Amino acid sequence: RKLDFTEFSQQLRRNHAIELVLLDLSRPLEEQGPFSLILHKLTDLMAAKDRGDKWAQHAMRRMEDYLCAHPSLPMLDPLEAVHTLTDRNVCYQLMRECGGVLDGISICAPKYTSILDSSVDVMMAMRKAGITFPIVCKPLVAHGSDLAHQMCIIFSEEGLVDMQTPCVAQQFVNHNAVLYKVFVVGDSISVVERPSIKNFKAGEHRTIFFDSHDVSKATSDSYLNEMDVSHVSYCSPLPQCIGALVRNIQQRLSLTLFGVDVIIEEGSLNHYFIDINYFPGYDGVDNFIPALTQLIESKLDRQAVPEKPASSSLPVLPHITALHHVDGAGLLAGSVSPTLVALAATSTKLNPDEVSLSSCPFCHLLTTPALNGIPSHTCVSKTLPYYQPTVVPPLADVYCPAPEACH
Repeated sequence: RKLDFTEFSQQLRRNHAIELVLLDLSRPLEEQGPFSLILHKLTDLMAAKDRGDKWAQHAMRRMEDYLCAHPSLPMLDPLEAVHTLTDRNVCYQLMRECGGVLDGISICAPKYTSILDSSVDVMMAMRKAGITFPIVCKPLVAHGSDLAHQMCIIFSEEGLVDMQTPCVAQQFVNHNAVLYKVFVVGDSISVVERPSIKNFKAGEHRTIFFDSHDVSKATSDSYLNEMDVSHVSYCSPLPQCIGALVRNIQQRLSLTLFGVDVIIEEGSLNHYFIDINYFPGYDGVDNFIPALTQLIESKLDRQAVPEKPASSSLPVLPHITALHHVDGAGLLAGSVSPTLVALAATSTKLNPDEVSLSSCPFCHLLTTPALNGIPSHTCVSKTLPYYQPTVVPPLADVYCPAPEACH
């Protein structure tokens, strides 16, 4: 379901003195403000801009110019952070940096290689990346078109003729036809089980084409979901692994509203995260509006009050269990009476070679300075809100931009 704008607006006005307005990117934003915060889902518009769509380029430039003119305005979430998720090649590079090992369990993205055009020697690229058949081929563009969800599974070298470029070729990992949707709203995490693709071996099929939406919905009933349950043992995701993964994604990408698709490898407890989506449809998650409201209020409070030193524990948010999907080109803005409050702030992509780094006093992960008043690191070594009171030690072998200084 899409977010019910009227219901959400009424609840914010009635219970929290926040006025919510829908922004129009065809008009100057200065005429529609002033704002206190901007909540958006502009992934489709970003993808259209990258494809050269003139209206999308004009609309995004209007937003970017407004944010440049109001650098202290908070945004859920920063445009640059969200933009990284619209290109699977860029996104998967970042995903690779978010993995690690916890208690001997790998938490990582599957191996992949980018195939930009038909001139690429795919077999050589696969060998360099350590990939074997079967592989899942996904379009580079992750948003803005139905084609973003058109994928295929290739089982042999002969099947490579079916590959549509440009794409990413990702190692297919057998996971007993179970996918775990991890939904994040600020510090709150929930996990929803969904159907997924059954186990396959190399060479046993011709290429299988599918729409990812058709195989992972709660109501999916595809032949690709059918497993011989008499030969399958299922393992649920481990709370400490999910918590550590979410923490690293938040630290690396500076996101507060996102979903992660997690699978557990057959025959092991290894956790693979195969995609990250910004502001997904939170089907199966209840109580979304109160959680989103609390996130908005915390951002506004953080903007109004000077930031305090980090606490050793996190505030515990209510457990969230269905978020309604915001329109791809939609913008939501809110305002606190008596002053109008809209939701927004810019973000600058950090270059590890150009920023100072410090070690978290609690979990000793290497962190970067706060950006636009938003801490780059959320420590969960003392308290993990969703799975409290599980203790989450820092990941070993986690990506570190300055290993010589790492604790």
